[in-house]
Amino acid sequence: SPPKTFDMFVVRGGSPCPNGSFFNYNTIASSVPAQSDAGGGVVSVGAINASDPSVDDIEPFSSHGLTNNGEIKPDVAAVDGVSVTGFGGFPSTFIGTSAAAPHVAGLAALLLDLRPELMSGEPGDDPAVDRATLRSAIVDGTVDLGISGVDNTFGHGRANGPASAALLDGFAAEITVTER
Repeated sequence: SPPKTFDMFVVRGGSPCPNGSFFNYNTIASSVPAQSDAGGGVVSVGAINASDPSVDDIEPFSSHGLTNNGEIKPDVAAVDGVSVTGFGGFPSTFIGTSAAAPHVAGLAALLLDLRPELMSGEPGDDPAVDRATLRSAIVDGTVDLGISGVDNTFGHGRANGPASAALLDGFAAEITVTER
């Protein structure tokens, strides 16, 4: 049989890599597994450091593309550093791509609230077109960061709810931010 590729991500163990990071943080390239290339409108998300005042610094542990099959990933980046409660014993400030991805999922839910017809099930519905429309609104409404254009650190850029809503619904979204 042909040789297999084994991707190993080790949490803070072993010797440092040539760039000084440990295996888990050595995300220069090809650290996004092929599952991020799943079809059906899946959006892979990188993590931006929430404590950065300009919200444009990628977290050092956020995976970078190209994927093992040559795809540019992540698709978008979003802020991490969320406060969580309930089951799981998470710290009060939860960081990482596991914290950034729910921000994009929440954006998708708000966009579906604007355009509920994008949820499958209506007569004559084409779920593939609906998913592509929603995905396009998310990735095309981003704020470009890093290298100009789509790149393997931020993807299309930082998720931007008002811009995505404007693309999806054709109006300038009005947003009010309340700090706690």
